Amino acid sequence: MSIGEDFSFLDINIYKVEQILLALQQLKNAKGENYKVKVIQSCISECRLIFDWLKERYEKEHLVNPFRLITMHNSESFITSASYIPEEVVRKLEEKIEELPNYVQLIWLIMMNTGIRIGDVINLTKDCLIYDEHSKVTCLKFIPQKTLKFRRKKGLEDYHTIPIISLNLLDSIRKQIENTKKLREYNGINNIFIKESDIGVRLYDGWKISNIINNLIKKYEIKDKNGELWHYTHHQCRKTLAVNLFTEGASLDQVGDILDHLHTSTTSKHYHDVQLKKIAELDKEYFELMFNNLDHDIKEAYSDAELVNLKREIKLGSRETPEGHGICAKHVSFGPCKKSKCTGCKMLITGPQKLPMWKKLKDEQQRYLEEIMRRFQEEGMEDWHEYREYQAELHLLEYYKETIKQLEKFMNERLELNGAKYNSIK
Repeated sequence: MSIGEDFSFLDINIYKVEQILLALQQLKNAKGENYKVKVIQSCISECRLIFDWLKERYEKEHLVNPFRLITMHNSESFITSASYIPEEVVRKLEEKIEELPNYVQLIWLIMMNTGIRIGDVINLTKDCLIYDEHSKVTCLKFIPQKTLKFRRKKGLEDYHTIPIISLNLLDSIRKQIENTKKLREYNGINNIFIKESDIGVRLYDGWKISNIINNLIKKYEIKDKNGELWHYTHHQCRKTLAVNLFTEGASLDQVGDILDHLHTSTTSKHYHDVQLKKIAELDKEYFELMFNNLDHDIKEAYSDAELVNLKREIKLGSRETPEGHGICAKHVSFGPCKKSKCTGCKMLITGPQKLPMWKKLKDEQQRYLEEIMRRFQEEGMEDWHEYREYQAELHLLEYYKETIKQLEKFMNERLELNGAKYNSIK
């Protein structure tokens, strides 16, 4: 794609956007790797905002923003960070897990209750249960392979112990030890998660266990609140335990000790997920509040059936604004949208989960406003603060700040009712 000296950003059409997208997908970073989908999506989003600004700046509202004609689907699925398992998914799994082989049930139960990694669970031995005289609690003893080298450098023991509170889990582990006793003694091994095969006794495979659980999820169509079929990974159990412990009031050090984290920064990431979990729970409440506060003519345009469809579209993400800071409640009878941006529109509905995007927009606007001020001062303009351009951008910045203030106020009021507190997410 060649660009001449007289090229204008406003000359870009949908075909050139597709070329840009293709180029970004083929571009390598400093490590020689392709950029992640979320990074490319962010670039396209920035281009949308630049095109909109130029349209308004040069009064070319008739132009169609080609960057808004490009949709990057399912970008969230490319994020490698594991998520915690939502309560509704855990509940449904618990109802159906008895259909799976006993060893799968027990391994899943151990991971959900202790946060032990799948490899360490599979390698548990016959002496994995010990009684702690000091705390008067039976603990699970194992060697955390991932942190073993680090533990030895710090002078720590190879074994890590986690207290077992669940009597059901304790009985199940004892039963597994007893049931594999003959097979272990005959083959001279200590592992308790073993099976006979054509080539002798083998340990169970972690990836096969996750496949078995995912097949159960597919069989009963176990979905999250957004109607998406849940995809299970073993590491989700570890994060789910961390989220639950934090929710119950455990400290960073306590959770880090149970999960055998190398650094508190790792544990802090799980605490961040607790904040996101609280925000997600508030988002539905805030949506109902915002929808009820819409102008009468907007709400009246929706029939009961259309309202159901609207909420389904919101869950699927098809009502998301291009800026990613809310959803559009515009009824089809209102005709095509003529606005260049959604901020300030009476049909925009936002919520607590969109707070990070509002903060990003605020920071970008702050930097842009500072750039305008610097330019005016360099050009020797004395009454620049009275200029229409400056006033419009200042008004937009104040709008962002007020929206953030309202969202945080709502969150703090609701969380304080439950004895919790919202910590600002950067």
